[in-house]
Amino acid sequence: MIGRTLFVAITSVSFVVLSFAEAKNTHDLTVTCILPRSGGGKAILSLFDSEENFLKQPIASQTKQVDKSGKLVFILQNLSPKVYAVSVIHDLDSDGELDTGFLGIPSEPVGMSNNAKGRFGPPSFKQCSFELNADLNIEITLGKAK
Repeated sequence: MIGRTLFVAITSVSFVVLSFAEAKNTHDLTVTCILPRSGGGKAILSLFDSEENFLKQPIASQTKQVDKSGKLVFILQNLSPKVYAVSVIHDLDSDGELDTGFLGIPSEPVGMSNNAKGRFGPPSFKQCSFELNADLNIEITLGKAK
């Protein structure tokens, strides 16, 4: 009986120690967004972790109301160390979608990590990607897509 109790106690303590160690191996990403227009609409941040899901299926997303300051801060917590890319849209009409014109060019302000710009389409995951291996602050300036 004492052997089993000791085993359970050691296993429990080991689990707590491993959980703590694993939690310490995560990082926070702070994204400051500079918007060309203040007030009105929402800003939608999407986080991606691969070329395959880039701009299609985010692994995380946050939405914030845009105030008159023209500056928003998003904080993504407890992210695993790896390569990520971020996109942000200023959803002016608050419909939850990026509005585009006739040729598919966004008609609402957009921004990407590394302030990457595309040519004849959106920038690639590689252009937008960054390695998260410590807490990190990045700044994205939103603007008209070209």
